[in-house]
Amino acid sequence: MLRACFRVLKPGGRIAYYTIFVPPDLDAAEHRRAAKFWPSATTRGRRPSDMLGAAGFSEVEEQDVTSEFEATARAWVDGRRRYYEGLKEAVGEARLNDQIVDGEEMVRGPAEGLLRRSFLTAKRPAKRSP
Repeated sequence: MLRACFRVLKPGGRIAYYTIFVPPDLDAAEHRRAAKFWPSATTRGRRPSDMLGAAGFSEVEEQDVTSEFEATARAWVDGRRRYYEGLKEAVGEARLNDQIVDGEEMVRGPAEGLLRRSFLTAKRPAKRSP
C-alpha cells in the first residue's frame, strides 16, 4: 500500500497517517496474543517508519501516540457504558455489547504492550534534475 501511495503522490508531496502495529521485539507467543486484539489492522514484523523508508519516502517522522489512543479507547468504552440505555435503542443491545467488548480488547492490547499506535509523516523526494 505504501508503494502505491508513493507512486500517486507528486514529487515533494507528503503523506501523514495513523497506524496500529505490533512492536517488532515481541516473541512469538506475544505476537499471537496481539493478533487477538486487533488482527485486521496491525502491521507485524517491521516498524512503520522502516516500511515508509523501504517504499522510497524520506524525512520520515514517527510520533508514538499509544497512551493518547489508549485514553480515547477507554473513553469510548466508558461512554458506551454511561449512555447504555440510549445507545441500546439506537444501535441494538447485541451490537452495543459487542462494541463494549471490542473496546475493552482495544484498550488491553496497548495496555499490555502488545500493540502500539503511531502518527507518521513522510515526504516523497522531489525529482532530481538531469
